[in-house]
Amino acid sequence: MKWLSISLLLLPLLVFAEQTAVLVIKTDPAKADIFVNGEFKADTSPLIIEVPAGTYEVKAKQGDKTAKTSIKLTAGATVIGELKLVAPSVTDLSDGKVFRDTLADGSPCDFCPQMVWIPTGSFMMGSDTGTSDEQPVHKVKLTNRFAMGIYEITFEEYDYFAKTTGRPLPSDGNWGRGNRPVINVSWSDATAYATWLSSKTGHTYRLPTEAEWEYAARAGTTTNYWWGDAMQTKGAKGANCDSDNNKTVSVGSFKANAFGLYDTVGNVWEWTCSDYDAKAYETSSTHLQCSQQPNRRKVSRGGSWYSGADYCRVTYRQTQFSASNNAYGFRVILMP
Repeated sequence: MKWLSISLLLLPLLVFAEQTAVLVIKTDPAKADIFVNGEFKADTSPLIIEVPAGTYEVKAKQGDKTAKTSIKLTAGATVIGELKLVAPSVTDLSDGKVFRDTLADGSPCDFCPQMVWIPTGSFMMGSDTGTSDEQPVHKVKLTNRFAMGIYEITFEEYDYFAKTTGRPLPSDGNWGRGNRPVINVSWSDATAYATWLSSKTGHTYRLPTEAEWEYAARAGTTTNYWWGDAMQTKGAKGANCDSDNNKTVSVGSFKANAFGLYDTVGNVWEWTCSDYDAKAYETSSTHLQCSQQPNRRKVSRGGSWYSGADYCRVTYRQTQFSASNNAYGFRVILMP
């Protein structure tokens, strides 16, 4: 009777053991956040857990690289799931898809900027209440797809380029490097970066035209700034413009617009590839074109940490030769 009693006590444990399985998850790279049915389980692999028999959704994530799979476990089994993490493909043209390009040989490009595909469409460019060179308001239709950097190019990204190519490092004015937008770069410096990035990836990078920049910065809006007509310098919706900050801030410090772009208002002026023409909206189309002539006045957009609110309006057109100072930076676009 004693042995029978013990056996009866152990029976539920034996039944439970028969209803469970062992799940082993291995990831490449090994350092990755692992989720099982949406619940965080570990930040490195291999992950070994005993779970009830059933079907499990497994996801692994490291930065913008992800992998996921569905695994069915039967009672008493041990199943090994192997996940290779990959970044979103540059050939995936889904609107709003954030991705990082690959190198020309297909390997990951850790120094490439994060990009997002911008939907095609049309918009009313310019302002009837702005300066004379912002007039007249006219319709522009963009039929060619492009992706744009979600952030302004950072010191970390530009410094990698400069060290690789033997170019001098631009001064950070003792404000800090890393994730701050690169400053003290000329139009020629920005163009050289885009050309170098093209050679590394095998894809075409360049500065945006005026029209591409305004369309992306507006993100479907018709107001002075993507959130409305009044400048905001505090809170999630706002910008590093017309404030007492007196220097740049790290990219992404404020909320993104509807296209997923950060800091299109303030922080640094952003070079475009368009030549400046005060009468462009009336008599020419330079704002729709990309020039490679460094000795002409170029247009920059978006305002900076140094600018008043009026200069940070989405339609304001700043003009300057290919000089550099601590209020100028850039972001790039990618053509499919």
